[in-house]
Amino acid sequence: MNLRRIIISFIASALFSSAYCESVSRKEAQQFAADFFSKAFGRAVASPKFVYNGKRLAADRLFTPFYVFNNPSGGFVIVAADNKAYPILAYSLVDSFNPDDMGPGIRALLSGYALEVEYIRLDSRVPEEAIAAWTDRQKYISSILGMRFDSSDPNVTPGEAREAVHALSRSYDAAGYSSDIYTPSQWEEAIGEELTSTGSVAIGFPLSRTFPTGVVYGRKGDYFRIDLDGRNNAFYRLAATEFFIAPQIAVTGNPKIETEIVTEEIPFAFYDSFIAEQRKAKADNQRIIEESGKVIVPQVRFIGGGHYEIMMPEEVRMVRVYNLSGAQVAILTYKNTMVAHVDISDQPQGFYFVLINGSDGRPYGLKLVR
Repeated sequence: MNLRRIIISFIASALFSSAYCESVSRKEAQQFAADFFSKAFGRAVASPKFVYNGKRLAADRLFTPFYVFNNPSGGFVIVAADNKAYPILAYSLVDSFNPDDMGPGIRALLSGYALEVEYIRLDSRVPEEAIAAWTDRQKYISSILGMRFDSSDPNVTPGEAREAVHALSRSYDAAGYSSDIYTPSQWEEAIGEELTSTGSVAIGFPLSRTFPTGVVYGRKGDYFRIDLDGRNNAFYRLAATEFFIAPQIAVTGNPKIETEIVTEEIPFAFYDSFIAEQRKAKADNQRIIEESGKVIVPQVRFIGGGHYEIMMPEEVRMVRVYNLSGAQVAILTYKNTMVAHVDISDQPQGFYFVLINGSDGRPYGLKLVR
């Protein structure tokens, strides 16, 4: 009986992979691009020209995350290489795409797309919106092109945006302004609300070592006009998938930014307060366990030497660790466990933000100290 169950499970898994996880070929993506341009210009267009596949941005350059096609008469479209991601990640009906002239901002955003497509391929959940878009491409394309475009002149310069985002990334409140504590759709709405309120949003991409920034100043449905490496006529999704979004940080809601960290003058005061804080957290967590009989919030256990054990109320999928500058210093993936082991023993002393994604997509944010 057990062998029979294993065989049935294997077949079901194979069928699921065939239906929802197969990669999109370049030929299929090119046809999608042709349909998009034909709909956009109201006439049949020449076959779009393939110019880039983003493979250099993928982990170890082992897979193709997307394809970029230029329209011979102007414009480009980026089509996902997997049908678990949204089909069209970015487009322009004016500018062409030059892979040899990508600035750090565009490269960082596309690197995020590559990371998100990689994660969605490994995820067992069914992305209903993406599957529906691939199934009825004409309806999907019409919905993209039919959205109203709202735009205004940016009220911050690229230099001011960079200064604001980098100052925010160094503050203790940085995690609250990071995409990691939102679902992709929630992050889009947060940026959209700020855009409506202030006219533009300073946004940064800490996934890149250079931490490039830009200014969001327009929206067309789920696509945003972003000043990245200079003004352009393209529209970009902030996330390539329904479940994952690469690290982004944006100045929303007029945050209080602390530009300096005050040096502790009393010897061992910080250590003593941290130990007291950890003991209190442990006592609170124990009380919760005793009252409810199960874990309902993350429980942090300090093992020592930069090692932590985090008990979760659901299975852990991914853990990202950031320093106070917003740079990602570690990324960990898990399977079939509700305990995340985090080791920051090789990092300099200081605060670190830990952002955890559980199996149901809910993000959790924690602060650790080395």
